[in-house]
Amino acid sequence: MVITGVSMKKAALYRLPFFILRFIKMIEFGRSVFIGQFYFLQWLNSHLSSPFIHADIIAT
Repeated sequence: MVITGVSMKKAALYRLPFFILRFIKMIEFGRSVFIGQFYFLQWLNSHLSSPFIHADIIAT
């Protein structure tokens, strides 16, 4: 009973960094997507509010 508990603890400690890394990666990915959407919306808003939108669309 004690041996299995110790081995389970060791396995959990061994797996913990991988879970933390995955969690951090998920947070970083989510933040980058959120920031990307925010900047895209800001860019879109600035282009939609500008009077040169039609010329800009034709140019690009």
